[in-house]
Parts: sequence; C-alpha cells; structure tokens
Amino acid sequence: KDRQALEKGAGVWDHVVALVVDFESELRRLLKDGISSSAQTSAKGKENAVSDSDLIQAQLVSMNIVLEELEEAMRQAEAHSWNLLICAIGAELETFKEAQSVLES
Repeated sequence: KDRQALEKGAGVWDHVVALVVDFESELRRLLKDGISSSAQTSAKGKENAVSDSDLIQAQLVSMNIVLEELEEAMRQAEAHSWNLLICAIGAELETFKEAQSVLES
C-alpha cells in the first residue's frame, strides 16, 4: 500500500515538475526572442510596446493553465494526505500566484 502511494505521489510530482519546467522554458524563450526583436527594431517603440503587452497577455494565459493544473495536483495530494507533496506543490503554487500578480500589475 505504501509503495503504491509512493508511486502515485511520484507521478503527481513528475507532472508538476514538467508543468513548471515547460512554462519556465517557454518564458525564457519568449523573453530571449523579445529582447532580440526589441534590439533589432528599436526605432519602432510603439510596436514593441504592443508586442510586449501581447507577450505578457500570452504568458498570463499560460500561467492560468499551469495554475489550474497545479491546483488539481494539490487537490489530489490533499485527498491522499500526501503531506510532503502538499508542501512542495504549495510552494510552486505560491510562486506562480506571486508571478501572476506581478505580471497583472
């Protein structure tokens, strides 16, 4: 029984890690591409402002999807009383909520 719980919990954690890593990789790529395109088109300030805004909006949409999936993983961990997993997922959730708040302001 404990072994099965460990395997299920590990599967949930693997999913959480994949969500976070994928989001961070995409964000890094978008920031790098955004910086490159800003440097190339510095004379077009207004166009860059729009694309920066679009970039932020796209990240907020992605972030909301990740947050929903993290919350689902948290519900799963809580339903099984996987306390260490609850703490780990809770830390990721808190970080994403703080980042979302920064992007929204």
